[in-house]
Amino acid sequence: MNSTPVWSMQRHAADCLGVSERTLHRWRSAGLLKPGEHYRRKFPTPNR
Repeated sequence: MNSTPVWSMQRHAADCLGVSERTLHRWRSAGLLKPGEHYRRKFPTPNR
């Protein structure tokens, strides 16, 4: 059984991918990472 969590913190994900946290933010803004599929908000709000 794999003990790796399904969701990782942004810092850990950036380290694993070898990119900066800012790059992850740009990828999300550009639509390369899909909410719910590639990431989820820690504190989701109905306005987003």
